[in-house]
Amino acid sequence: MILEDTKRSNYGCVQLGPRVKCLRPLYEAIEERAAQLAQQYENRDNNGPPAIVQIPTGVQALDDYGLLTPGILTLFVMHPGDGKTSVVLQLLKGAVSCGYTPRAWLFEDPLPLVADRYLSQELNESAYLLRTLKLGENMPSRLSAATRELDWTKQVLVEDLKEDSERFFEQLETAGDDAGLGVVDYAQAFDAEPDGANQERVIARAAWGISNWSKRTGNASVLMSQPKPAVADRGRKHYDSWLWDKKRKGEEIKPDPEAVEGYRPGDGDAGGCTAAYQRAKDFISGFRPGRWLNNHGLTCQDNVMEFLRTKGNYTPGNYAVRVKWNGATTTISDIPKKNK
Repeated sequence: MILEDTKRSNYGCVQLGPRVKCLRPLYEAIEERAAQLAQQYENRDNNGPPAIVQIPTGVQALDDYGLLTPGILTLFVMHPGDGKTSVVLQLLKGAVSCGYTPRAWLFEDPLPLVADRYLSQELNESAYLLRTLKLGENMPSRLSAATRELDWTKQVLVEDLKEDSERFFEQLETAGDDAGLGVVDYAQAFDAEPDGANQERVIARAAWGISNWSKRTGNASVLMSQPKPAVADRGRKHYDSWLWDKKRKGEEIKPDPEAVEGYRPGDGDAGGCTAAYQRAKDFISGFRPGRWLNNHGLTCQDNVMEFLRTKGNYTPGNYAVRVKWNGATTTISDIPKKNK
């Protein structure tokens, strides 16, 4: 029994609009989904256009396991400076490549600095050199060429003002079915709620809002977050102890994810945002061992990151993918298997 008009999402479930109530037999949804999957299978056999079942991340090794599925929330947890914003840039480009008009709430950086990230990535130059105008006499022509290459960003709608959660929920209502993907960078931007809620409640509320939006519209969503500070503190002590022991023994110190396991983001980092972790269907954490070594006064190359997936409700979880940073920019790509 349908109480009010409803719409269908692009993967077969009922799409509920604001304050729309709907009652229907579960069998209808099962029957519709089975018919849709059968049709997609026939199209595949007949060389028809493939159905979009996920939005590419730009990292093939992650895509192979299936991420950014329509209708669900993926939670990315990474420490400051580990590359959250860089990941966001690639996710948005993947959504545009699928014909979507993604929505992005980029609360961490002012919009001009976000634009710097894109330009420096296209120029393969440091964002610092870009901002300080130290790219040579041909800088204007290079910027013009880079801007043309970034024509795809016309399809990305952004919001860069720091809003409270109520205003954010209002904006979610304006993001339509054609968004394909909604990205919030990052959850801690809501840490100054009027009611003085603690960090866990703030992150949980943001996750609740964008997760419900995904379910209602059929769009995929991503929430970037930092781990709970207490977890990072425990990891830092573990890491400092490991460094001290290496120095005492006179052993070589180099990036080694296994040696700094206690500082690697993982399941424990969900301790500061338990409800958000429960709401998300995928949980991905990022770790850059070289960065932490450099922060401790050790000089080493920092061009490798490890993505650790510890939760995957619809696809396999508990696997790691190592990627690299390209050149002076923060473009991320797979490491060839022979080099892993």
